Amino acid sequence: MKTRPWNAPVISLLLLLVTAACGSGDGTAGYIGRVHPPKSPVLRVASGEDPAGLDPTRYHSQNAWRVARLLFEGLLAFTSEGHTTPGVASSWSADTEARVFTFHLRPEARWSDGSRVRAGDFIHSWRRTLDPSFASEAAETLYTIRGARLINEGAAGPETLGARAVSDTVLVVELEHPDPGFPARTALPPLFPVPPQETARDYLNWPGGRAPIGNGPFVLEAWRLNDRLVARRSDTYWNRDAIELERVIFYPITDKNTTVNLYRAGEIDWTTANTIPVDQARQFLGAGASEVHVSTVYATYYLELNTRREPLSDPRVRRALELTTSREEIAASIFGAGHRPSRVMITTDLPDWTAPEIAGGDAETARGLLADAGYPGGEGIPPLIYIYNTGGPHGAVAEFLQGTWQRQLGIRIEPTPMDYPSMEERGRRGDFHIMRSIWLVDLPAPIEFLEVLEGGNPNNLTGWRDSTYDALLEEARRTLNRQERYALLRRAEERLLTDVPIIPLLQYANVQLIKPYVEGLRPNPLDVVGWAGVRVDTGWHPPR
Repeated sequence: MKTRPWNAPVISLLLLLVTAACGSGDGTAGYIGRVHPPKSPVLRVASGEDPAGLDPTRYHSQNAWRVARLLFEGLLAFTSEGHTTPGVASSWSADTEARVFTFHLRPEARWSDGSRVRAGDFIHSWRRTLDPSFASEAAETLYTIRGARLINEGAAGPETLGARAVSDTVLVVELEHPDPGFPARTALPPLFPVPPQETARDYLNWPGGRAPIGNGPFVLEAWRLNDRLVARRSDTYWNRDAIELERVIFYPITDKNTTVNLYRAGEIDWTTANTIPVDQARQFLGAGASEVHVSTVYATYYLELNTRREPLSDPRVRRALELTTSREEIAASIFGAGHRPSRVMITTDLPDWTAPEIAGGDAETARGLLADAGYPGGEGIPPLIYIYNTGGPHGAVAEFLQGTWQRQLGIRIEPTPMDYPSMEERGRRGDFHIMRSIWLVDLPAPIEFLEVLEGGNPNNLTGWRDSTYDALLEEARRTLNRQERYALLRRAEERLLTDVPIIPLLQYANVQLIKPYVEGLRPNPLDVVGWAGVRVDTGWHPPR
């Protein structure tokens, strides 16, 4: 994701606020800086960066989705615990095969201009998202609906989509395969409705003259790039009586040290995920401050190995690298803020999931594999190009592995830093041996982790393709019984980890700061917020 530069006037103003607050002696013992709540129920948020735009169906990033959930709502929504709850749909049902779903829309659901939200609005929006000319970053999210992939690939017309409006309040959706979890998918922004009266506008330039029409708990009040995005409580939202915040203000602060300084100064109430420096996160966790909240994330940090290039075309070489990777040291010394070392792709805290057993070994085992592959002591292996993007801990990980693999295996690597777009472009060209990656899933389902390594998936840059693995995923999609489906997926993950086209390193964690007068924000592995439960206690005082 690209970040926009700060403009000087905003920086100057924020730094003045920080200086004034830090020098005022207004902090309270036991808390991180100033802890005086605002006079009105307004939540001030450090968002990391401006969203690329406000269209929920076009963009695929956490920042864009956080704003989308303010302004729009799907058939279902998320709570602050990461569970689904009724949204525009008051109820839904499925046929016996979990392949055809019927959603009943609440008649009181309204757009912010007062008009009704109708079943046809969802169909209009989904067809638009899948239109190849629209070029949505998130169109794949709809592929579970019958015909969606073919429409998005330009091989079928929009009228072939498996969705129909029986009436203004009844929507029927037919899927490609059985999927009992499909209703939860409708809580993702790419499946949100966008009003037909808005689709003629240029969403890249929202807001262009006026705030966009939405159906969420808030409406856009102001958006100034590199400054702030302000949303106020909607008067037309069906559940407006449960929304206690008057406004939410997002500040696009890309410098993590500035985020902490503003939090200390009392100008920020919530830092959101991945917006504070790792070293300071460690300090806050070590001090046991009550404002520090740590949560695991359904995200895996891993290395992609280019199986199309020697010597990584040989699985014995790949396994040797995997066996000599000390994830415990990487998690503790480089990350160290709740991140968990891991040898598996699917995070182990996924509900009802049990990871497969993977064969172990030590450095001696790894050296034996290298010798069997014809590279005793690493002889004959040229330096391996390891690409990663600058910023964050990625360079430290590369340097750690450089030393480890040279010492243990005699294999040299060339850490090659670059900006993120360049890394992505070089990765897609296959011009690398090793590339760092992170995969974050949108729903708590094991197949969400495995699909990225499926043959033909554009996010699989390893060049690895295994027909048995693909067949297991396809069979799992068609299997209604969850126990049987999970058994198939466990076999698929075992096959993936045995052939080693990737080296998982750790499961991500988020460390966030939340002021003690903010209630209802509960960091969770999906990084979602249910706005109906969030409030600012304007009368809060530190306990005596």
